[in-house]
Amino acid sequence: SGRSFAGWYLQQFLKMGVARHVDGLSEHYLLWDSDMVPLQPLQWFRDNRTKVVFNTGGYITRTYEKAYARLVPGKKLYYQRGWIMRTSLVTHSMMIYKPYMNEMLNAFAGGAPSSGLQWAFRIMDVLDTKDVHKGFSEYASYSTWVLDNHPESMALVPYRTWSRHPIGGTLTMTLLKWSNKHGLCCPSRWLLIMMRTLGNEFTGFEIGHFDCGTNDARHEEEYGFDDG
Repeated sequence: SGRSFAGWYLQQFLKMGVARHVDGLSEHYLLWDSDMVPLQPLQWFRDNRTKVVFNTGGYITRTYEKAYARLVPGKKLYYQRGWIMRTSLVTHSMMIYKPYMNEMLNAFAGGAPSSGLQWAFRIMDVLDTKDVHKGFSEYASYSTWVLDNHPESMALVPYRTWSRHPIGGTLTMTLLKWSNKHGLCCPSRWLLIMMRTLGNEFTGFEIGHFDCGTNDARHEEEYGFDDG
């Protein structure tokens, strides 16, 4: 039914929908997944703010392709060709230009300018029911739309400058959890310094893919943050 993934789709719709439904929002606005940690000041514009920086190095998820092809007939998701393999632009953060986002949402709704939510219902209509757990990506869709329609506005980073997970993966998470007095795998100062030293501008910390202890009964009302 897809009900267990409702929140995952809702957060995507919010990221896109604010472009037309939040009064006073700046022409450019930043999408930033909450499990990403910035490690140094980030530059989002180049050439006197005429170009927006788009990072590369994301995972390729083939199921995203089906939805985009149905929403924008004749078009395919863009992948960056790297030194070893192709990567996506699903980098869990992205600077959005409202007029371009609105163009894409209008296209999703059928092409005619619209202020309603037809675009959101259209996305749900085109999902592959066999792959609903990963049926659509706001990052992959928006970056492809801009590349196809406004390539002059993009400054595409040719190499990966970030990490989705901390170095060491689940082993590091396990050590953090073991060493934390609350039994949680919160990122430590030394880990973040290490990730920055390795050249990363930001790093991911997706605890949703690891038993970080947050569902433990003792953390029912808090996640171990206190004055101690």
